[in-house]
Amino acid sequence: MKSIPRLLTVTFAILLMAAASAWQFASYRDINMRQILFTEATGEINRLDEVLTMSALMNATTADPKWAKRYEENTPRLEAAIVKAMSIGPAGVKENLGEVELANTKLIDLERLSLALVADNKKEDALKILSSQDYTNLKATYTHEINKALQSGSSDIQSAKGQIQTGFLITIILVGIAFILIFELWRKDRETVQKEQIRYREFARFAELARNPVVRTNKEREIIWANDAYLALTGYSREEVLGKKPSQLTLSPETDAEEVTQLIRALNRGEPASATLLNQSKTGRMYWVNLDIQPLFDDQKRLEGFQAIETEVTDLVEAQRRADDALANLNAYQSALDEHSIISVADQFGRIEFVNDRYCEISGYSREELIGQSYKSVQSDKHDPSYFKSMRDTINAGNSWHGEVCNRAKDGSLFWVDATVVPLPATRTEGPRFVSVLYDITERKRTETELKEALSHSSTFFDVSSELLAIFDRQGKAVKLSKAAAKIIGRSEEELIGRSTTDFIHPEDKEQTTIAMQKLLDTGELDNFVARYIHPKGEVRSVEWRSKIVGDFIYATARDVTERLATEAELLAAREQAEAANRAKSSFLANMSHEIRTPLNGVIGVVGALSRTDLTQNQREMVDLIQSSGETLELLLSDILDVSKIEAGKFSLQPEPFDLRKSIEATAQVMGIRAEEKGLGFHVRFGPGTEGLFEGDGVRVKQIVSNLASNAVKFTQRGQIDISITATDKADGSCDVMISVKDTGIGFDEQTKKRLFARFEQADASITKNFGGSGLGLSICRTLTDMMGGQFLVTSEAGIGSLFSVILPLPRVQPEALNTPAQTSTSPVPNAILSQTTSHSILLAEDHLVNQRVIAMILEPHGIALTIAQNGQEAVELWQNAHFDLVLMDMQMPIMDGLSATKRIREIERSDGLRRTPIAMVSANAMKEHITQSFWAGCDFHIAKPVTPETLLKGIDATIEACEANEQTGNGKSKTKA
Repeated sequence: MKSIPRLLTVTFAILLMAAASAWQFASYRDINMRQILFTEATGEINRLDEVLTMSALMNATTADPKWAKRYEENTPRLEAAIVKAMSIGPAGVKENLGEVELANTKLIDLERLSLALVADNKKEDALKILSSQDYTNLKATYTHEINKALQSGSSDIQSAKGQIQTGFLITIILVGIAFILIFELWRKDRETVQKEQIRYREFARFAELARNPVVRTNKEREIIWANDAYLALTGYSREEVLGKKPSQLTLSPETDAEEVTQLIRALNRGEPASATLLNQSKTGRMYWVNLDIQPLFDDQKRLEGFQAIETEVTDLVEAQRRADDALANLNAYQSALDEHSIISVADQFGRIEFVNDRYCEISGYSREELIGQSYKSVQSDKHDPSYFKSMRDTINAGNSWHGEVCNRAKDGSLFWVDATVVPLPATRTEGPRFVSVLYDITERKRTETELKEALSHSSTFFDVSSELLAIFDRQGKAVKLSKAAAKIIGRSEEELIGRSTTDFIHPEDKEQTTIAMQKLLDTGELDNFVARYIHPKGEVRSVEWRSKIVGDFIYATARDVTERLATEAELLAAREQAEAANRAKSSFLANMSHEIRTPLNGVIGVVGALSRTDLTQNQREMVDLIQSSGETLELLLSDILDVSKIEAGKFSLQPEPFDLRKSIEATAQVMGIRAEEKGLGFHVRFGPGTEGLFEGDGVRVKQIVSNLASNAVKFTQRGQIDISITATDKADGSCDVMISVKDTGIGFDEQTKKRLFARFEQADASITKNFGGSGLGLSICRTLTDMMGGQFLVTSEAGIGSLFSVILPLPRVQPEALNTPAQTSTSPVPNAILSQTTSHSILLAEDHLVNQRVIAMILEPHGIALTIAQNGQEAVELWQNAHFDLVLMDMQMPIMDGLSATKRIREIERSDGLRRTPIAMVSANAMKEHITQSFWAGCDFHIAKPVTPETLLKGIDATIEACEANEQTGNGKSKTKA
């Protein structure tokens, strides 16, 4: 009975010790696993860091976008690897990995900056960043901290393992004592533990290789385990690869089928295998890998599966391909050299060891006849022995020799070669060698001989010629000059022969002469080169040369262009003066435009307000006359400015979609009223197809119609005026719009027609006296038509009438393609605008008292509260201290102008997050550049002075609409056109 408690006690003790043993073993296994995972994570960090560094460098070097793409794909993987290492590493490595993470963030910032610079075609700047000291220091910090983390982590883990192993050893001893009673059980347990340890050591070995892609399969070659590097390379997730064969996932159909077959045969035999294959990732990226596959066996030597270690060698394969291509090119160059050059090799005693086919061909000897013979066998008697002695002395001294040699062929004929002899140093087994590269110049030497003979016969021609003729050698030294050529240089022929003409060239022209001489030697020709020569008495003459190389000589003709260049300089100066005068005129007209429009705004504005009051018939007639005169003056001013811009080349069109019918109807409505006042019939007819939108400058189309209709009304005393518009679609998709204006006016004859389009002219002085006008309208219409690529047609008969027609190419615009900013309305002011403006509070920045009063009189009937600022600074202060629905801003004001005030308001809105206030520039500065300045300053609309109730109210409405559009698009600068 006593044995039972004892047995129970032993059994219980054994169970406790077994439990302790199992716990310690589990802890040991867990620490082992953590060490494996931590090692794999740090290995992955190092691998991905190398991938990012190489991608950035390759991108900066090649500018190939695939490297930038590869960089961006691997950046989040590296960041995730660092986070993973921090989560599984011991507490002692947190600080080191934190430093790694900080350095990695800074490195990514620098490397992404280099990517951006490469995208902007700034490769050199990108390379500077990647080779900078900051970048190098960060890489050093990164490497130091990751190595320190790895060492610290391994040390901590080993320490923990040591503690567990100590406890485990004690437990094993106790269990061993207890297991004396149950030895068989202990033995089996020990075998199990050993097997587990072997398996984990094997797995640890895999983890050490985790820097490369590693994959394990069963014996059917189905994947049972893959590391992160394999997943990163292939682009698949772990779930996608498990149970699949690698060949199903990544093998490219373009890889070598024979190499795949050999690989499969080795695996079927259970043998190790290696191969280089072309694979394809999940994303379609093609890459090359070296495979090292080892079979795995169990204890009974039965095949369990395979382990494959992959190394990506894409860059290496591409480099090898480039090297192969370079070698092929080198072989091609060698072949070309062998084909076109005459080559021989001799030993130190001058005995021939090698000749190519071209040498045999030109000499007439076979290769067998030449090998072993001296070069004397082909030498002629045309050279003094000292010539060849000089050559031998040069090459024996280790220097290359170059010269021309006359040789004798087997048949006795002579042939000339341009020879270069290069010495090759002796080796351990062979003495020095001499390589000769020859070029056949027989034909050239014959030509030179003929030229020299011709030159000797041309002396008389040079002596008597009045032309500027010269012959130079290839160094630019004079060989022969005509007396006229010597005279123009300012020297005698005797002074010039044997000397270069650059000796007498103006110092400022010597560099360009050297460049021109090199161009002549490179291309064989030089035309129209001008250089200045200084005569002995200080006179400078400009000479223009035309030269051509024939053989070893330069043949040239020259002419004195001193007077021509002086004339051209005078013309250039005159042109610059004219351009300066034109700029002054443009500036004057712009200033006059402002100075005239400012008082004109007061005249038209006050008269407009006066016309809306109760007047007697006589008073209304006078008001109408003033208003008509003001409008005429405004039109005349616009015509003069248009002509000025045309003459200055600054006139441009602004094509955009516009409604053709609405534009012409609006113009015709005004002209119809004028015609009705004169008792004339006025008809407008639109043909089929004229409805809808067209692409063109609608404002200028209206201007053409307005000018033609205005002339028709002006020169027609009785009868009628007919305006017709037709649209003809063409086969190529374009559309021709014809606008015709026919009248029954005074007409004109063919003689008058010739002067019709001259600026500031009319048919004759009596027309100006009887009908008025500046004579600019038709000239502007003709210019606008030409700028639009159209045609301007005129037919007329004196006393009967005239027909003016313009044909304009205006493409149609489909409604769904229309996407245009707000435009100035061309229709009369709708009632909705008046109701909208009723409750508005408007700030007016205007320093001119008359203009203040004019705008106030226009706005008063509509119940608008108007606040007036005398300058831009006051306007900004008022705007900051009160709410305004809209700001009317003059451009030119004291203290702060309207442009500066607008910019300041927009700056405050942006900085304070305020809603955009509608701002309209109301200015007499109405030229295109002024309007553009307004929009860039931040205005939503431009209203030109002089203003009328209609233009001001429509402008206010358009400003509000444009402001809303700009606010919705987040556009700081309005694109609205006035």
